[in-house]
Amino acid sequence: MTTNIFQYGWWRCQARRGDLTHWQKWDAAYFLALAVPLQTMMPLAVVLVYIGGLNYPNSKMWYGGSWFPNAPHGIVLYILKWLG
Repeated sequence: MTTNIFQYGWWRCQARRGDLTHWQKWDAAYFLALAVPLQTMMPLAVVLVYIGGLNYPNSKMWYGGSWFPNAPHGIVLYILKWLG
């Protein structure tokens, strides 16, 4: 779904007509191009660590039954997810 919104945004920006600067025409596509990787990093890390077993248990993002990531890399990924 996240990558589909980028495709839709690209298509909508491409359809803009008129006397527009480059930024006025493509601003949404640039914002989405930044947001898509930020939003997909956390779910990808969860899949790789907890399902794929990548360096598990050393790379766990949750310790002690927490509802939110409490390992340093988990906290960073969680913040980046919400910034995206």
